[in-house]
Amino acid sequence: QQQQPPQPLQPQQQQPPLEHEQQWRHSRESLEDWQQEQAASAAPTQAPGPEEIHGDHPIAQARLWVECYEALPVDCTVSVAYSTGVVIEFREVAPALAPLVEACAVHRPRIVREIESGSMMRTALRVFEALSTTGHLCWDDGQVQDFVSAVFEECGLVTPSEAHIYRLYSKFNVTGVPTLNTSECLCLVDALLRCVFYAVGTMWQEQCSGADSGGGVTPREQQQRQHQHSQQQQQHPQTQNQQLQQQQRQEAHQLSDLLQEEERERAALQQRSELLESQIAELMEDELLAPSPSDNSGGRQPRGVPALKEARE
Repeated sequence: QQQQPPQPLQPQQQQPPLEHEQQWRHSRESLEDWQQEQAASAAPTQAPGPEEIHGDHPIAQARLWVECYEALPVDCTVSVAYSTGVVIEFREVAPALAPLVEACAVHRPRIVREIESGSMMRTALRVFEALSTTGHLCWDDGQVQDFVSAVFEECGLVTPSEAHIYRLYSKFNVTGVPTLNTSECLCLVDALLRCVFYAVGTMWQEQCSGADSGGGVTPREQQQRQHQHSQQQQQHPQTQNQQLQQQQRQEAHQLSDLLQEEERERAALQQRSELLESQIAELMEDELLAPSPSDNSGGRQPRGVPALKEARE
């Protein structure tokens, strides 16, 4: 007889009560809703494209403002009341920017033309759109500092320090929130550039008045000196060493020429001294052997020590 293997017992599936099934379905739906919310919050928010920036968007408003922007002259302007409601007095801010003023002075004619033509404002807007699509920049994250530095680099200028930028940022941040919108950032850059080149113009005027009174240098001479200084700083160290060696050789040749000339003068003085000594010796000999006035013999006799002193004199 063949024995059949025992069949495993099938567990009896018990149906959950109705109320338990409803609770389970409700928990499952809640879990799915929570997972969807987490996935939606974790998904990166897409920035609006250029075609989506319109209406009340800060960048759209700044674009309209830049299109109608008419820049004030730099030389005759001592303060500006910006559309954001902020008034900047250049003479109050300029003294704190002295290092930046000296570094940017040589570029004044070119930058003044760009400011007065509106090209500088268009450049600042282009840089802003490359850094932000929300229309706002935050100071705490370094976005405002990066924006100002990028505009200065785009214009070929030395970038300002964070302290220089903060001097004007604190004036435009009237709300206390560490963010600036597009128009405020553009006005901030314009104010900083105007303060710098207002100080440069004032410095040149003082130098011109000093040159007219007999001292100082003209602005053109100052510009040439700064240009030469910048070129010297950009030279290769090897070229500077060669120039230093050439200067040392020239100084050595000059010193050798001076020594030779001194030696020639010394030899001429020695020759003249020997000639005078021989003349004195001849005079002494003639005086010592000269006949005495009281001597009637007519012979040549020495006159002694008085005659020697007289001969030396």
